[in-house]
Amino acid sequence: MRTTFQQIRLSRIPQVLGLCAADAPSIAAYVNEALVRLIEAGGNEGWWGNYAKVIFDVDPNTPYITTGRDIARLEDMDVCRTPIRIQNSFYEFLEFGCGLQRQRPDCAGRINTRCGCQDSVQAYDRGTVPTMRDVTPGNKLRIYMTNAADTGKKLFFQAKDGNDKPIYTLNSGVPSNGFFITLDNMVPFIESPMNISSIQNIAKDLTIGAVQVYGVNPSTDEQTLLSIYAPNETTPAYRRYFLSNLPSQCCDCDSPTGTVQVTAMAKLEFVPVSADTDFLLIGNIPAIKEECQSIRYSEMDVTNAKQMSELHHRNAIRLLNKELVHFLGKSNPAFGFKPFGNATLESAGVGLLV
Repeated sequence: MRTTFQQIRLSRIPQVLGLCAADAPSIAAYVNEALVRLIEAGGNEGWWGNYAKVIFDVDPNTPYITTGRDIARLEDMDVCRTPIRIQNSFYEFLEFGCGLQRQRPDCAGRINTRCGCQDSVQAYDRGTVPTMRDVTPGNKLRIYMTNAADTGKKLFFQAKDGNDKPIYTLNSGVPSNGFFITLDNMVPFIESPMNISSIQNIAKDLTIGAVQVYGVNPSTDEQTLLSIYAPNETTPAYRRYFLSNLPSQCCDCDSPTGTVQVTAMAKLEFVPVSADTDFLLIGNIPAIKEECQSIRYSEMDVTNAKQMSELHHRNAIRLLNKELVHFLGKSNPAFGFKPFGNATLESAGVGLLV
C-alpha cells in the first residue's frame, strides 16, 4: 500500500517531533527533508518503490525522450525489445570519441558522424529542459489557467526573443532577465507580448489548478502543447535524452504507426508533499520517523546531538534495507555469473565451508 501524508500526520511522527498532528506545514517540512536525505542515500537503484518501468512512443524524426517531473533519470533503456546503452553528458566529449551526435539520417537511416555510420542504437543524456516540448522559434507563448481562483498568480519566463536575443523587462520598476505573465480568468488565455525562439527557465507561483503552456504560430494561430504544470510545480526541470540511430519502426512491438516503442527503468524523483492526499515516494513510516528525529538532533546544540543524529539516520537506513529484503528477497539477484558453466565444485562432490 502507498503511504499518504495523512497517514504520516496520524502516525507517531508528530509526537516524537513535539508537533501537533494538525500542524501540517511543520510536519511536511520535516518529512520532505527526510525524504530527500533518504532518497539520496539510496544508491543507484534506490529503495523499494523508488523506481518504475515506463514506456515512450518516440517519433524517429524527432528522436528525443523528455521525462516527467516525477522521474530523476532513466537507468536502463530498451528499444524494440533490445537493451541499449545510455551515455552520460561527457561521453560525446571524449578526446578520441565520435563527437557530438546529431539528428542527420544520411547513412541509410543511420547517423553520420566523423567516425562513420553508427549501427548501434544509443541514448545520450541532454541535461534538463523547462518544457516537455521545445517551442518552435518565432512562436508566441499562450497560457491557459484551469482554476479561476488562480487569478493574479504569475509565471516567469527566462527566454530569448524572435531574434534570438535575451529578453529583459521591468517588473514593478525592478529589472528582470525575462518576463512575467499574470493569470487572469477574465480572458480565455494570456499570450506573451513577443515572439520566442527558446526558453531557458520557468518559475511559477503555487496554484490551485494546473497551468497549460502552448506555443502558437502568430500567422496561423496553430497551437502546440509545450507543458502542463501541476499546482505545486514551481521551477520545472525535465530530463531529456537523445536516441541516435533509431529505426523507423519496431517489427515485433506494439508501437503505433510511425513511432518506435522505448521502454525504460526509471529512478523516480522526489516530489514534495503538503496535502493529505499526497503520496510519499518512500512509504516506510518507521524509517521516515527515524530520519525526522535525525534531522531534529542535527539542529540541536547539545553535547551528544551529532551522535544521536547519526544513530537515527543509521536506523532509518537499516529499516529501509529490511524493507528491500521483505519485498525482493536476499537470494534473487537480477543476474547470475557462472564462470565455469556447469563445471561447479558441487557437481564433483566438493563443497565449501563458509
